[in-house]
Amino acid sequence: MHHAYLDALSRRRGPLSALDPRAKIALTLAAVLGVAAVSRPSALLPHLALAALAALLARLPPRWLAGRLALVLPFAAVVGLVLPFTTPGAALVTADWGAFRLVLTREGLERAGVLTARALLAATFALALVASTPFPRLLAGMRRLGVPALLVVVLAFLYRYLYVLVDEAMRVRRAAAVRGYGRRARLAGAGGMLGTLVLRSYERAERVYLAMKARGFDGVVRTLDPLRFRGRDAAALFAGLALVLAAVLSAHALAGGRP
Repeated sequence: MHHAYLDALSRRRGPLSALDPRAKIALTLAAVLGVAAVSRPSALLPHLALAALAALLARLPPRWLAGRLALVLPFAAVVGLVLPFTTPGAALVTADWGAFRLVLTREGLERAGVLTARALLAATFALALVASTPFPRLLAGMRRLGVPALLVVVLAFLYRYLYVLVDEAMRVRRAAAVRGYGRRARLAGAGGMLGTLVLRSYERAERVYLAMKARGFDGVVRTLDPLRFRGRDAAALFAGLALVLAAVLSAHALAGGRP
């Protein structure tokens, strides 16, 4: 089976692809922290421009980016769903049901919109990082930056064996289709299919564990492509941090000096 879509963009050549992953991880964290400090709609504009620049430098296809952001949008919207009704402010809509009163405020809508926009901007920065860095190099950069080895190993195995899990799920689905189960029957038997998938995954995990123990795996993920932090990486890091700082200061000015 082919699942290269999970890492399809990271092998392409682009302005960000040649940079050391440590520089890109640091820039991504700085950009996300800058966005997290925004609380007013007008302050989002500089960060929006910065996110557009990151997507352009990472050469993210517009349709690909829109599809990934569409997956993030429901989670961000659910988190901000209660804000329009729990934030004090000017009432836009009021509904009374006996002793229960529901008030929709302008300030609540503003906070919900800002929260959703922040989530989408942060996701754009993260997608630019992932789309411009092969996953093994990204993990190596995280380890060199001090991320715990256990977390890096878990992420490496998740990435590697997610393909296997998808294959197993497709085999179970194909077996049900060959035996004449329609969509309604497959939905009715979803619990059994899920149980089969869990058992197969557990058995595969046991075999992988024994194989790696036999090969002397010591918990350290090694790559054949060592990281080298060069002068251009330092220059890109300082330039990127300067852009992030400029976006933060511009956002502060547009918000009238308020957070």
